[in-house]
Amino acid sequence: MKCMIIEDEEPAIKVLESHISHFSDLEIHSIHNNTMDALSALQKGEVDILFLDIQLPKISGIEFLKGLNIKPAVILTTAHREYAVEGYELEITDYLLKPISFERFAKSLAKAYNFTNRKLEREQGKPLLFHGKIEKGSAFSAPFIYIKCEREYVKVLLEELLFVESIKNHIKVVTTKATLLTLMSLSQMEERLP
Repeated sequence: MKCMIIEDEEPAIKVLESHISHFSDLEIHSIHNNTMDALSALQKGEVDILFLDIQLPKISGIEFLKGLNIKPAVILTTAHREYAVEGYELEITDYLLKPISFERFAKSLAKAYNFTNRKLEREQGKPLLFHGKIEKGSAFSAPFIYIKCEREYVKVLLEELLFVESIKNHIKVVTTKATLLTLMSLSQMEERLP
């Protein structure tokens, strides 16, 4: 899936680039620091996911979104909560508050995949299990969660999860492939599982 970033703050761009790099299904199509430079690629339909800041030079992200004819899955990225309602009225896929955590980013990607899948279903008139560009076994092909172990995030497919055990203030997550230990309560883990 091709991603476009429209963001004028270098630290925010670096965070998004880093998060995107963890997914083999994602490719950065382009990065722009204003909305006008991004317009032609979006109008050609070359982008699957748009990460759009709200406060941008010349034209704001919200105003830009109002004028788009062809909309990919749009994920607004901002430090301001007050634009959330207006964003959802413009049919965005998700709303990420800065600083953007990796876990929250991954949830947004799942929403973006669902958006793209529904769009294809409407266009083709039949339900699809997978987007044509996404191979089975990719980040979006099965439900998953990320678990922080030491200093990195480990992806756990829910179909591989055997059980979770509480050990003092940690939990042990046992899958068909590994045993993971993470600093989290059992109730926190329970909230994340379907």
